[in-house]
Amino acid sequence: MEDKKTLRAVDGTLVQSDGERRIAEWLAARGIAYRYDARLRIIEGFQIRPDFYLPEYDVYIEYWGLDTPRYKDGMYLKQDLYMHAGKRLISLYPEDKTRLDDTLGAKLAHFGRCEVRRT
Repeated sequence: MEDKKTLRAVDGTLVQSDGERRIAEWLAARGIAYRYDARLRIIEGFQIRPDFYLPEYDVYIEYWGLDTPRYKDGMYLKQDLYMHAGKRLISLYPEDKTRLDDTLGAKLAHFGRCEVRRT
């Protein structure tokens, strides 16, 4: 997937889509540390690559940017793996890109130990 990372967020992170770029920039603007696209062994025999992992919150963020049957099959499998592993997941969709304060901010505040700063 490395060759598909062609967009650069302001912090220098190379991402695959405009939605991921916006999420990376939203997190960076609020000083929220993240790991992007790191391998994770979630259940024995399954390895996934979460879009974002926030160590401070112990939360995973997935940006589900496509709407095809094959993509949705993979999305449902990945969501099921997170659930069975007891991982905390925030799912974001294209309609969330322009209102991250309302969507991502509220979801992180629900999981977080502290209030998420607005910029």
